[in-house]
Amino acid sequence: MHVHDVDKVELPGLLMELSHLYFEQLGTEREVDVKTVVKETTEEEVYQCSDCMTMYNEIYGDITQNIPPKTTFESLPETYECSLCEAPKSSFKKKVLVK
Repeated sequence: MHVHDVDKVELPGLLMELSHLYFEQLGTEREVDVKTVVKETTEEEVYQCSDCMTMYNEIYGDITQNIPPKTTFESLPETYECSLCEAPKSSFKKKVLVK
């Protein structure tokens, strides 16, 4: 909670009180059994510009260059350039993102 107009004289006491509350609640968090937590991961293939780190994802295409969604990187014209830094298509490297 945010409090306005706290006097400088009262601030140390309030900070001490908040610290005590924090450490009291710290031990009361529910522990989670690691075996019951299942993380679902997906991999996504993108191409990243090695000059400015901009990513091309075929799911989205490139609206700035009128490249429609679901256009594979391989089918982009050789004249394709990075939308941000105008690096050539050859500057893009394949990356696999794990989500």
